[in-house]
Amino acid sequence: MYRTIVVVIMMMDNIKKLKDSPLYNLSMANKELFHSNFLAWFGNIYKIEFNWLINQLLGAGSWPDEIQDYSIVREYKHFDICIKDSCDNPRILIENKVKSVPTKEQLDRYRSEVNEDSCILILLTMTSHLHDLTGAKGWKIITYKDLSEKLSKVSLADSYHSQLLKDYCEYVDNLQQIIETFDNEEYYFSRAEQNNIKLDLGIHDICGKRKAQVLYQKLFKECLNHGMNVVSKYEDLSDDNIFVGWSYTNLPLIEVRIRNHADAIIIQIQGKQYRHAVEYYDTKIGDRIIKSGKGYIPSQKGLDYLQMNYPYILSLNNAKTPTNYPFVGIPFGQNKNKGYCKYCNGIPDKNHHGLISCFVYQWIEIPDSTTCDDLVDKIIQDIANLKK
Repeated sequence: MYRTIVVVIMMMDNIKKLKDSPLYNLSMANKELFHSNFLAWFGNIYKIEFNWLINQLLGAGSWPDEIQDYSIVREYKHFDICIKDSCDNPRILIENKVKSVPTKEQLDRYRSEVNEDSCILILLTMTSHLHDLTGAKGWKIITYKDLSEKLSKVSLADSYHSQLLKDYCEYVDNLQQIIETFDNEEYYFSRAEQNNIKLDLGIHDICGKRKAQVLYQKLFKECLNHGMNVVSKYEDLSDDNIFVGWSYTNLPLIEVRIRNHADAIIIQIQGKQYRHAVEYYDTKIGDRIIKSGKGYIPSQKGLDYLQMNYPYILSLNNAKTPTNYPFVGIPFGQNKNKGYCKYCNGIPDKNHHGLISCFVYQWIEIPDSTTCDDLVDKIIQDIANLKK
């Protein structure tokens, strides 16, 4: 608690400056759109200065010599900002990520839509933890912290525009400092004071995504340190390795998958749930997977199969505690009267040779006192216990 109070006090100056910024308050409706519009305005009005800025961010001579005249347009294909030469050819493309955290797969997909040999691709992001993007070929990664530092050195003749630019740089710098402070939170769940600040500043989503990304990177590294063969692409999962990944739907999700013959043994962390799951596959509805109402559920045969093969992972007989969770003495969640929750896909999955999947899981609630490091340690312990 004391450490949390100290962290909040340390941020108070940044928070006050941020909330006092006119541009920050104007940006609240849609942060990514605001930043893209602001940079497009700056580049179209101050072409020489924008040219200088690109060279400062990417290195001297990065601005193509043949672009003597240019225009900036918004929303070119998937890119937020497009700089075109006098012949209307796209030459510099900027993808802007403020609220969301980019993935390598997303960046590879965007890159495939353009001729990378004639374009400079820039990812502008609040996220400095980008170890999983190092394989994103062809991209120059620039943080908003870099942008603020370089842009603050620009001098404009118009005093009003100069003041806007100064406010923008200070706003970005304060926002980046606050977000990076939250990156180093000790606990997996933020304290109430920290959550209130995030909600008040409109950065709750981005902080949650970044925390998941930081946790994923720690977990991936620790798996390697423990001699595990780890892959980050689900399609690379085999009997000889484990998959560690993260994603974001309504909440950040961390996932570990271990293949066991035709099945997958799964650990998931999402929100307050720490889950154990087994996913098995079938060729048709009516055997281990049956239709129920508008959805699909495991049949009794399917439940018997899980109980026989995975009693150390799932307790399907309404047992009060699962067998093998790393948290001791914590009750697990139940779906109404059943000791499991399930997800069944009644449509054949093309990624699994046209088979139908059934995902059955149980969970426990992660204690509020759990630190990020402790959670990683428990996942490592859990992986070892589940690989039988």
